[in-house]
Amino acid sequence: MKLSDSRTTTSRAGRGASILAASAAMLTVGPLLAQQASFVPLGDVGGGAFYSEANNLSADGRTVVGFGSDSAGLQPIVWQDGALSVLDRPQGYSQGFAAAVSGDGAVIVGVVGAFPATRGVIWRPGSMSIVSPVPTHSVGSALTDVSFDGSVCVGWSTNGAALCATRYSGGANSALAVSSDSAPAGVSSDGLVAVGRWVSPGYQYEACRWIENGPTIGMADLPGGLALSYASDANADGSVVVGVVNTAASAASNEGEAARWENNAWVSLGDFSGGLFNSYATGVTDDGAIVVGRGTTAAGQEAFVWDSTNGMR
Repeated sequence: MKLSDSRTTTSRAGRGASILAASAAMLTVGPLLAQQASFVPLGDVGGGAFYSEANNLSADGRTVVGFGSDSAGLQPIVWQDGALSVLDRPQGYSQGFAAAVSGDGAVIVGVVGAFPATRGVIWRPGSMSIVSPVPTHSVGSALTDVSFDGSVCVGWSTNGAALCATRYSGGANSALAVSSDSAPAGVSSDGLVAVGRWVSPGYQYEACRWIENGPTIGMADLPGGLALSYASDANADGSVVVGVVNTAASAASNEGEAARWENNAWVSLGDFSGGLFNSYATGVTDDGAIVVGRGTTAAGQEAFVWDSTNGMR
C-alpha cells in the first residue's frame, strides 16, 4: 500500500490533506451537506510549473493554507479573502509548505527545507518561529497539525533515517513515542489526542493514537489485506479517527481503502467505481459525522465526502 511519506515536502501534513493537486481548491460543504458542494480555484504563486495544493482551512473557511510552486520549488502559501500570498521563510531555506491552520486562522504551522535538514515553523500575525528537533532526533523537524486554539502543535523530528513523533506546546518540543519510526498527521481540536502511525510488532506501519498524559494506543487494521494502517485526522475529542487501511478489496492493487475508526474498531468506507481500488480519508468534522478524502474513478483521483446516510460521493 502506498502511504504518503512524511519525509517529503509534498506529503499530507494536517487535517484535510492532499485531496486536490495541480490547482488547489476549496471544498465547501453546507450544514449537514444541505448545500451543493462547489470548488473555487485558488491559483498559484507563479514563476514555476503551475502546481499548488490546499492542505487545511480555518473554521470559517476564510483562511486556506498549503503550497504553491515557483522557480525555487514548493513555497508555503496562505489564501485569505480571495488573495494568495507566500509566507515568509527563515533565512537559508528556499522552499517549504504550510500544513495546517488554527480555527481562527491566526496560527499556521508547516515545514521549510529539504529532508532531512527540515525545520518546523509556526507563523503568527507579524512573527515566525522555528521549532528545533528533539535531542534524540536532532537532524530535522516538521509540524503537521495544530489544535483549534493554536496552543498545541504535533509533528516529527528525525535523525536522518527514522522519524520520532513530537508535540510542541508552551515553547517546548517533546517526543511522543517510543517506536523506532513514528509520525503524527493530525491532532484533535482540543489538542489532547494526536493520531498518525508508528512501527509495531507485526506491522509495517500501524495507525496509533497518542493521548496526553496517557498511553500510546495502536489502532490495528482490518482483516484481509496487509498488516498496514495509517491515521490522518481526528474529531474534536479524538474519539473518531479517519485514515487508510489495507483491506482485501485494496490489497490486490497494493493500495489502501479509506476507513473510519470509532469504539476501537475500523469501518471501511469503500471507493468510487471504476479505476484502481484506492481511497484515502484525510479529514473529519468535529462531531465525527462527515469524512472527506480522495477516491479513484476511471478518470483518476477525485475528492469525496462521506456520511453514514449517503455513503461516499
